[in-house]
Amino acid sequence: MVTITWLRDFIFDYYINPIIHDTGYNPVNTLTWALVLAPLCLILVLKLLRRFRVAIDEAFIAAVSPYILLGAVLRVIEDAELISPPISYMLISPLIYLLLIMYVISLLLITYKLCHRRYKLVFASIGLISLIATLVIIIVFNHVHEHLWLPWVIPAVIGISGTITSIIYAIGTKLHLHFLHSRLNLAALGAHMLDAASSYIGIDLLGYHGKHVLENLIVSHTGTAAEVCSSSSSGYSSPCYIYSIPSSGTREIVIEIRIQIQSSGISYCLPSSSSGLDPVSGTPSGLLLVFDL
Repeated sequence: MVTITWLRDFIFDYYINPIIHDTGYNPVNTLTWALVLAPLCLILVLKLLRRFRVAIDEAFIAAVSPYILLGAVLRVIEDAELISPPISYMLISPLIYLLLIMYVISLLLITYKLCHRRYKLVFASIGLISLIATLVIIIVFNHVHEHLWLPWVIPAVIGISGTITSIIYAIGTKLHLHFLHSRLNLAALGAHMLDAASSYIGIDLLGYHGKHVLENLIVSHTGTAAEVCSSSSSGYSSPCYIYSIPSSGTREIVIEIRIQIQSSGISYCLPSSSSGLDPVSGTPSGLLLVFDL
């Protein structure tokens, strides 16, 4: 009986209460999501993609991009308290990422079956419409709750992340480092920088607090979230190089699956050949772990 009570309290303290009270991550649920839930979801998604012969290439990454932005925008709706519990729980990590990944995979498979030749265009269009519709909801509510929209934040986030990404790109080009100026790697780096820049502005300038364990650890030791930007860029570049070197006559690239995994504070990157992952027999050569602070 004592064991059952302890187990129940453990589950509520480390898994359920952080969702109900939106208190963010702790070391226990971070490790659980990162080492169990995220790899499981990734493996299931890859199996589905291979079964339906969906190649992971640059066009696929572009088509998925609106859904990545949609996840961030949906999270804003919950943070702004535009919806109430228990529905709002579905927009709190990791539930929001599970919800979004089911939405994305369902739409992808439906469009693939119905519009085989143009499925990526149709799939991307639905994602863009979903993103715009969600943004409209926020803009409409902003007329009632003026605190939802600060016009200078978006240009600031894009400016900071764009500047850092451009500097790294320039260094990579000057030193002829392919892994720092290839388009896919640069896109993944830019995504890291957007996340880091928004964290810096939110924590240092707007008075918010971080919800990731590693992020809070950095802020508590340095007194600023600006260090998150440098940590994200340096933490990304080195492991990215591992999968950018030629291997068996084929240059490997890094395609980052960020739909659901970002919540754990660790990003899982799927390496594949530059022509895309073979949907039938292609097998990833490994999983790359990148700390996403």
